[in-house]
Amino acid sequence: FVWSCGRVVGVPAAGALERYCARTRSPGPLVTLTLALEACVDLTGALARAELALTLNESSWQARMRLAAVLRKLDRVPEAVTHLVAALQCTRLTEVVINELTRVLMECAAGTYPEAEQAVRTAAEQSPRSFLLQANVGAWLGATPRPEQALPFLRRAVDLRPDSVGAR
Repeated sequence: FVWSCGRVVGVPAAGALERYCARTRSPGPLVTLTLALEACVDLTGALARAELALTLNESSWQARMRLAAVLRKLDRVPEAVTHLVAALQCTRLTEVVINELTRVLMECAAGTYPEAEQAVRTAAEQSPRSFLLQANVGAWLGATPRPEQALPFLRRAVDLRPDSVGAR
């Protein structure tokens, strides 16, 4: 009842989901409600629900990702990076988290978040068969003051998908 063609259907749907969340104490519906409130441009409400979802399950990488997205929209990037790095510890689906984390790092000066930078490199090195990780980390490193660091990651990405124009 909240989604229509991949988009949130306005404030009434968010209200219905809010009532559902009040009856259940599960982080999943709260993560969805956070997304709905973001779409309705209620970032204060989205932040409160994302924080509550994380309180209900601190090992939920989805709750951490949603909270990080809201924090970024509120220009609270350092807090967002902290939750994205923590999300890496909560899931094996590192590609999803790394994709978001590399986007954040691309928007910041190199060296601003050394812990996040190391987490990204480590995840990519531990998953040499992941095209997405190799390409994203290579793209991020290519935009830093030392772009030569991108070469091993981009070479692996090209080896994994020789037809990929983006990796070349």
